[in-house]
Amino acid sequence: EDYLEELKRILPLLKERGGRMLELGCANGFFLKKAKQLGFEKVYGVEVSEKAVEQADETVRPWVVKSEFKEGLFPHDFFDVICSFQVIEHILDPDEFFRHIYRLLKSEGIVFGVNHNIRSGSAKLLGNRCPMYDIEHIYLFDPSTLRKLLEKLHFKILWIKNLSNLY
Repeated sequence: EDYLEELKRILPLLKERGGRMLELGCANGFFLKKAKQLGFEKVYGVEVSEKAVEQADETVRPWVVKSEFKEGLFPHDFFDVICSFQVIEHILDPDEFFRHIYRLLKSEGIVFGVNHNIRSGSAKLLGNRCPMYDIEHIYLFDPSTLRKLLEKLHFKILWIKNLSNLY
């Protein structure tokens, strides 16, 4: 629900309403289904877990590709919004990941991502017991490192901000 509220804030920035959205690491497509209800013409997903794809709602399952995110899955200049939630920490080559996203976005498309902030209050409080320190997390970012990566790859940054969660 938090991510959906953030997506609603992005919608007025889109050049045209009702375009195409891609979610990377879409699990069973629950966010795609919500995005479709918000008015996206078409929603697509990429998910590596076969089980998650099988569990996707029938309204989005046909547009979920069971694959790693790679060249050739979608045409260039195709998406209005590309989302990824807690994915980039798992990517071997973040530069190439964002280069590929850049190629798939329309000229005024938007990247909407949520990732861990290794400089967050919870990370500082928990120290090495913080769940961000996970063997599956290849890279850990903070707002500064994420900004540097995106600027290097010529993205125009609208904002990088912290989201709050309640535990």
